[in-house]
Amino acid sequence: MLFRSTLYLFAFLLPFEDIIGRVGLGFFGGVKLLGALIAVALTLKVLADIGSFRALKKNILTPISLSFFLFIVWSLISVFWAPNSAWALTKVSTYLGLFTVMQSVGLLNRGAVKRIWELLLVGVALSVLLGFILPPPNEMIAASGRFTSGGQDPNDFANLIVVVLSVVFHGILPFRSEIRNRLRRFVLLSSVSVSVAGGLLSLSRTALINLLVFVLATVWLRRSVKSGFILVMVMALVSIFVLQFSDFTERAVQRYTTLQELHQEQTWAGRIDIWQAAVTVFTERPLTGVGTGNFAFVSPNYSYYAALIAAIREDGGGGVAHNIFLSVLAETGIIGFLFWMALLLSAYALARRLIKRGENLGYGLLVGLITYTIAGLTLTWEYVKIPYLIFGSLLALDVRCKR
Repeated sequence: MLFRSTLYLFAFLLPFEDIIGRVGLGFFGGVKLLGALIAVALTLKVLADIGSFRALKKNILTPISLSFFLFIVWSLISVFWAPNSAWALTKVSTYLGLFTVMQSVGLLNRGAVKRIWELLLVGVALSVLLGFILPPPNEMIAASGRFTSGGQDPNDFANLIVVVLSVVFHGILPFRSEIRNRLRRFVLLSSVSVSVAGGLLSLSRTALINLLVFVLATVWLRRSVKSGFILVMVMALVSIFVLQFSDFTERAVQRYTTLQELHQEQTWAGRIDIWQAAVTVFTERPLTGVGTGNFAFVSPNYSYYAALIAAIREDGGGGVAHNIFLSVLAETGIIGFLFWMALLLSAYALARRLIKRGENLGYGLLVGLITYTIAGLTLTWEYVKIPYLIFGSLLALDVRCKR
């Protein structure tokens, strides 16, 4: 019971992690405390139950787990040449925590996996509602007028919303066998509506593209005309709702029309400059990279935009790579990149296998992987928590499908 409860709480509070992370309890403050509880609960579970121990052993030997483990080992080795070893060790500890969460989710039964994603969606919807009350995380975001919540950057928050929507709407809601209780279905559909509103109000261009992918996935999967109709209705009603906000339409038009000017640097908010910096860092050390967690440390030397960020940050760090693939290449080189790509491609392959075996949640997890990958094209998302919930869910469902 403790084991599942810690994971349920982790999922529900994930949209609020930046706020919780500010709780001052030393090294184990905020989310780290919850991560430590998950690690303890996992240890107790495998020690008390031989079946769980065997399942954990099988999960660790899967391509997903082995690829991520090798990536962590290589990241740890990179500490020896990283300019700032403390930053490198911090990121390695983050990866170890994510590995623990992934393996813990992998031991859940199917019903518990489904409950995790439902709680995560409800948590996201609640965070959107609280976003109208909570102050923006910093003055820059407040000045931009963009909507966010949970203390997160608007782009991170909006794309988290889309990934969670992808899994629940495509993997749970279309199937009556998954939700027989009408009240439960109403709560989830209401949460979907509220979450879509939060994504649109964020004015995140990546999230807008991701929302289009989320909608088109209904046609691509060709599973349920009814679910597609419901999605179109929800999107239409939510769009009408958000257009009622003062000056939202004007700001949305100004921001989204920049997608027609992809050749302009201002469209990318400095990302082109920092992407070029990441490519330069990689070409200088193509095999090993600069060291995990250290691109932000060296980026001010290669990017004007990163130097501006470093000038206002207390730790002197510059900008992150704003791209999963460039970030991994710059920090861990070709070797780390191969391990990371093996992890991601293994997840895609497993999701496809689950669909072929008739697993309903497999559809949602596949769309979730797609929207996560799209988000990662403009965000440094190799160390956020949401993909590891997807990876862990895939492991859990794979074990159940094989039985």
